[in-house]
Amino acid sequence: MERKIGAALAAMLCWLAIVLPVRAQSPPGTVLIFTDTITIPTYPVHTSPRFNATYGIPYPKLDYSESYTIPQTYTRITLENDFLRVSLLPELGGRVYEMIFKPTGNNELYRNPVIKPSPWGPPEQGGWIGAGGIEWGLPVPEHGYEWGVPWTATVVSGTDGTLTVHLRDSAPDAPRLRMSVSVSLPPNSARLLLTQQIDRKSTRLNSSHTDISRMPSSA
Repeated sequence: MERKIGAALAAMLCWLAIVLPVRAQSPPGTVLIFTDTITIPTYPVHTSPRFNATYGIPYPKLDYSESYTIPQTYTRITLENDFLRVSLLPELGGRVYEMIFKPTGNNELYRNPVIKPSPWGPPEQGGWIGAGGIEWGLPVPEHGYEWGVPWTATVVSGTDGTLTVHLRDSAPDAPRLRMSVSVSLPPNSARLLLTQQIDRKSTRLNSSHTDISRMPSSA
């Protein structure tokens, strides 16, 4: 069974159980959150379904990709304070896609200008899509399986003004190894706080790892 990953991701927009305001001007010293879309040239990828019984995780095997790109639109969630503008792409594995340091305008993370398959990744998966940013490697080395599947997103506001996006790779009661990630941006701070939680519902214990692709600042 083959399908194009771009079309599949677009069809799963309903996973995002979240309603956010459009972008507005925020007062100094506060954190703003808004949602919009971003269109990225994407190589259509043909996949077939696979399943890792040890962890109870389904994953797509990359069979082959086309040699051309199509404009693919993805939902983007952005956290912003006086120092940082941080963009998340829930449909591409819940990754942190950009982290702009506003005083210099520099993106502190590597960002691929296209969504393109690469031979690097779990051997049984046939590759990986090198989109850049910060991704959550689960459950195996070499980027894990979940770099390109949709994650759900919900927002929580802290009493100190911190805004947190909670990302989850599956339903809370799914009988499998599961991950949730909290991405928090405090006010008046150039720090991005990341918290991972692993729920082990399989017979084999395993630890997750996070792959970080970072572009050094030119400043």
